[in-house]
Amino acid sequence: MLTRLFGAFGVLLAFSYLIEGLSWGRYVLNTLFRLQFGMFGIQLIIIAADYLFGVALLTAAIGLLLAQDWAKKMWLIVTFLLVLTHGAVILISEIVSNGVSQAYWVWTAMVIAVTALSWWYLGESPATQEAPPPPQDLL
Repeated sequence: MLTRLFGAFGVLLAFSYLIEGLSWGRYVLNTLFRLQFGMFGIQLIIIAADYLFGVALLTAAIGLLLAQDWAKKMWLIVTFLLVLTHGAVILISEIVSNGVSQAYWVWTAMVIAVTALSWWYLGESPATQEAPPPPQDLL
């Protein structure tokens, strides 16, 4: 039951990354016309990462909705990579500029919470998900 709930949430999460990639795309030509090639490269990396995470999350989410075992592994890997990516963005932004916005901190906290819950629920080994075997008599 919770696996499919993660899948439904994953579809929403995936579309948020895909839409974020589209919204960054609006600024690419403007940056290129201003001859800011360094920022242009950064924007392309961000757009590519948003699309990559969006497609990966959507694939894993659909697999979770269909209760596939491969989807659980993919979901755990992609959400972990999301946490690492958001952490790197925060670290780089703190070093290079004034840091990230408060909304980005909240988004990152949500991603961390979803990842932790995913690992807690979906990361269990199959041995712990099954009922324990009945005790055997030694006589």
